[in-house]
Amino acid sequence: MAELTTVAVAGASGQLGKPLVSLFIKSGHYSIVRILVRQGTIDKPEFQEYRDRSGVEIVEVDYENPDSVLASLKDIQLVVSCVAKPGQITNQLPLAKAAHTAGVKLFIPSDFGQNFPTYGDPNDRYVNTPVLYGKYAFFKLANEINLPQASFAVGNWMESLITPRGGFDFAARKVTIYGTGEPPVSWAVTNDIARYVDHILRTVPLKEALGKKFRMQGDRQSPNDIVRLWEQKYGEKLEVTYKPISEIHKLLDESEGNNFLASLWNEWANGRGAFPPDEVDNHYFPDWNPKKVVDYI
Repeated sequence: MAELTTVAVAGASGQLGKPLVSLFIKSGHYSIVRILVRQGTIDKPEFQEYRDRSGVEIVEVDYENPDSVLASLKDIQLVVSCVAKPGQITNQLPLAKAAHTAGVKLFIPSDFGQNFPTYGDPNDRYVNTPVLYGKYAFFKLANEINLPQASFAVGNWMESLITPRGGFDFAARKVTIYGTGEPPVSWAVTNDIARYVDHILRTVPLKEALGKKFRMQGDRQSPNDIVRLWEQKYGEKLEVTYKPISEIHKLLDESEGNNFLASLWNEWANGRGAFPPDEVDNHYFPDWNPKKVVDYI
């Protein structure tokens, strides 16, 4: 999208937003890189490093005030949302409405994760987290108002999930896996996600990007593969505990579906954790060379 040269970013201080903003600035492609910050947060330390950067603007936004949101998008052609927290994901809705009114050429929503084919489906009680419904609400609104948009499905984030929280406690030499552990899972690290998104936004023609979900994959490894890779790399054995899928459903039922991690485990265990090979869009960035799981662990 070489024709888009002004960009506004929401969620610029987050895990993905920060490296993405740095790449936008470093590329020199954008005449304006505007960082949208929530009301009352403009003086936070994480935003101060941008104050003296040429072409970078920091704008405070009151997402409950339509005029404030609309004013924040003046002269902006591209909006990238990296908001992720449950309490902030709904900010995409007033931002989307303002983008439509302002004539923004392309909106990239915060959908940087695994592709959940059934989110928004009231019949799937196991995909019912606030984050997922916040994402679903965006796409529903975007379709209703004909907002020009494209999105990115990036798989599962290694830094967040190949961790004790995700069941991989390598320090304790223990791993917990739900189901058989054999279905493959798509993986990537944050910096590689940012590099891919930045490359796509600067190189793919707008006409080709409109309405497309770009599926990128840094690596494709099952939970059992990760165990084998770790044991081969370090020459030690891990204690692996397998739990039935019914245990995931118990976690989700107890939380009334509001357990994002359990929702991910449910997708992995049921063979929906990886993109079909013929749907992966890595060819858009031939020189990407993303980090592999074996190099991360």
